[in-house]
Amino acid sequence: MVTFCPLCGSGRVFRASAPNQALSFGVSGLPYNSDVLLDDRQTEWLWSQLRMQAARADR
Repeated sequence: MVTFCPLCGSGRVFRASAPNQALSFGVSGLPYNSDVLLDDRQTEWLWSQLRMQAARADR
């Protein structure tokens, strides 16, 4: 998966998979510290593409 954040001008490349499972991500539309949050559709967690870690689990 390749991401780009227009808010902070950064791009990242991730392997969107877990053992024996392909994962699906989308853009949540929510900003977090000037970074776009990715929406993990399997777990419904929000991930910071810039920090490469979960940002929050609540919406």
